[in-house]
Amino acid sequence: MADDPGDSRARPSSRWLRRTASVLYLVAVLGAAYFVFRSDAEQIGQYVRAVPAGVTLLAFGASLAALILSMAAWRATLAALGHTIPLRAASRVFFVSQMGKYLPGSVWPALVQAQMGRAHGVPRRVNLASFFLALLLALGTGVVVGTLFVAVALGGWWIVGAAASSAVAGLVWHMLGRWDRLLDLVPSRLARLLPDRAPARDRLAAAGGLLVLGWLCHGFQLYALARGLEASGGSLFLLSVGGFALAFVAGTLFIIAPAGAGVREAALLGLLGLAVEGRPALIAAIVLLARAVLSAADVALGVVAWLALGRPRSAARGSAG
Repeated sequence: MADDPGDSRARPSSRWLRRTASVLYLVAVLGAAYFVFRSDAEQIGQYVRAVPAGVTLLAFGASLAALILSMAAWRATLAALGHTIPLRAASRVFFVSQMGKYLPGSVWPALVQAQMGRAHGVPRRVNLASFFLALLLALGTGVVVGTLFVAVALGGWWIVGAAASSAVAGLVWHMLGRWDRLLDLVPSRLARLLPDRAPARDRLAAAGGLLVLGWLCHGFQLYALARGLEASGGSLFLLSVGGFALAFVAGTLFIIAPAGAGVREAALLGLLGLAVEGRPALIAAIVLLARAVLSAADVALGVVAWLALGRPRSAARGSAG
């Protein structure tokens, strides 16, 4: 919803309304993010001071990398549906729209992304399809990576984890290859929002690979902060990666909470507790600090995209997929 405009012939009043809506959206997001963290601000400050500055910067960089990989994965799903947009424009659309997850409900990122994408010649229907397709891939890879890493961390369960992960990946891949039948399975109102042709699976495979790298970056962020707070445990890295991925899935499916607040933390508390036994206060500190660092990266990328990347200038190009 950030200044979306591409038509120089638009009336001044229309441009003014769009810009006003953009500013209100940004203010609402920043206000919502502040509301989420205001009660924990003092504790977060204490934890930040307890962690070496270099470690905090390393964790922040890992979060930035994970979010950039998510943007690239979404852009790949859009290409799989036959549309490409320049990297600069994709960054603006993705990072600005993703700030909407801090607002109550889970519809804002999809709605803002669909509106902004129209400025690049991407129909709203395709924008919505790419959003949900990217979300499906994120959930699928999250389950696969999370299950596998947690199973390996638990020792003898790794075979079960590998089998379960392979089964989920194979099922999703099979469903995407049977697009016509998949459309028959979903409600007719939802089917009308989806593209008629199957997305290009090579682009989807690339998006999945980018998301797997993103889970590793997210897990490294959590692991770095845990080590910075002097946590230890032989399976700490494995449970950091697997725990973050599974916690993300749980938080995303709980659509009421902004950005999965509460649910994600509860899942991480339980999974990290398997590596850092008998220190619940330390685990709570790690989880809270990790969420604050990730949210800071989220908002930083959104604000930079809104302010520095400027108005979208290039129209989308239809591609063969």
